[in-house]
Amino acid sequence: DTTQAEREYKAAAALGPVGSVARLKLADFYLALQKADEGKRILQEITEQAKDFLPAWRRTAEVAFVERRYDDAVKALAPIFKKNPADLEGRLLRGRIHLAGGEATDAIQDFQRVLKVEPRFAPARYNLALAQLEAGNVQQAKVELENIAPNFPDAALLLADLHVRAGAPDPAIEILQKLLAKQPNFQAYVLLGSAYLRKG
Repeated sequence: DTTQAEREYKAAAALGPVGSVARLKLADFYLALQKADEGKRILQEITEQAKDFLPAWRRTAEVAFVERRYDDAVKALAPIFKKNPADLEGRLLRGRIHLAGGEATDAIQDFQRVLKVEPRFAPARYNLALAQLEAGNVQQAKVELENIAPNFPDAALLLADLHVRAGAPDPAIEILQKLLAKQPNFQAYVLLGSAYLRKG
C-alpha cells in the first residue's frame, strides 16, 4: 500500500525538523519507488536548510554515484569530510568513486584508511581487493580476499575465480564448497563446474 505508506512518511517528515531521519526516510521511499526526482528534491531541501545533517549529504553522494555523476558525488562528500575527516562510510564511498573512475591508487588509499580504523570491515576489504586487481596487484588482492572469503560471498566467488584463472582449481573447489555449505549460490555452482573441468 504505497499510497498509505507515502501519507505516513509525509506526516512523520512534517512533524520533525528539516534535518531529520523522518525526512530522510521520505526521500529513501521515493528513491526506492524509482521516483528519483522527488527523492533528490527532498535531499536538496535537507542539505540546503540543514547543512549539518550529514546523513542527507551521504545519501546525496550515494545517489550521484549510482547515477555515475562522480564529480557531484565527491562534492556531496565534502561537507562530511569537513566535519569528520575520518568518516568511514564517506571514505568507503569516495574509494568506490575513485575505483569507478579508474583511479586505483587513490581508491587503495581510501580503503586502507578505512581498514586502519576498522580492520574487520568486510566491504572495505573487498573493495580494496578490487582496487588492487585494477592496479595489477593480483597477489595482494588474493590476500585481501582470503581475509573475508568464508563469510563474504562476493569475495569467495572472486577469489575462487582468480584461482581457476591461474590454473589452481583445488583451492577454488575448497572455497566454493565452503560457500555452498552455507547457502545455495548459482554463480558458485557454475564456477565450481569450471574448477572441476579445469582439474580434468
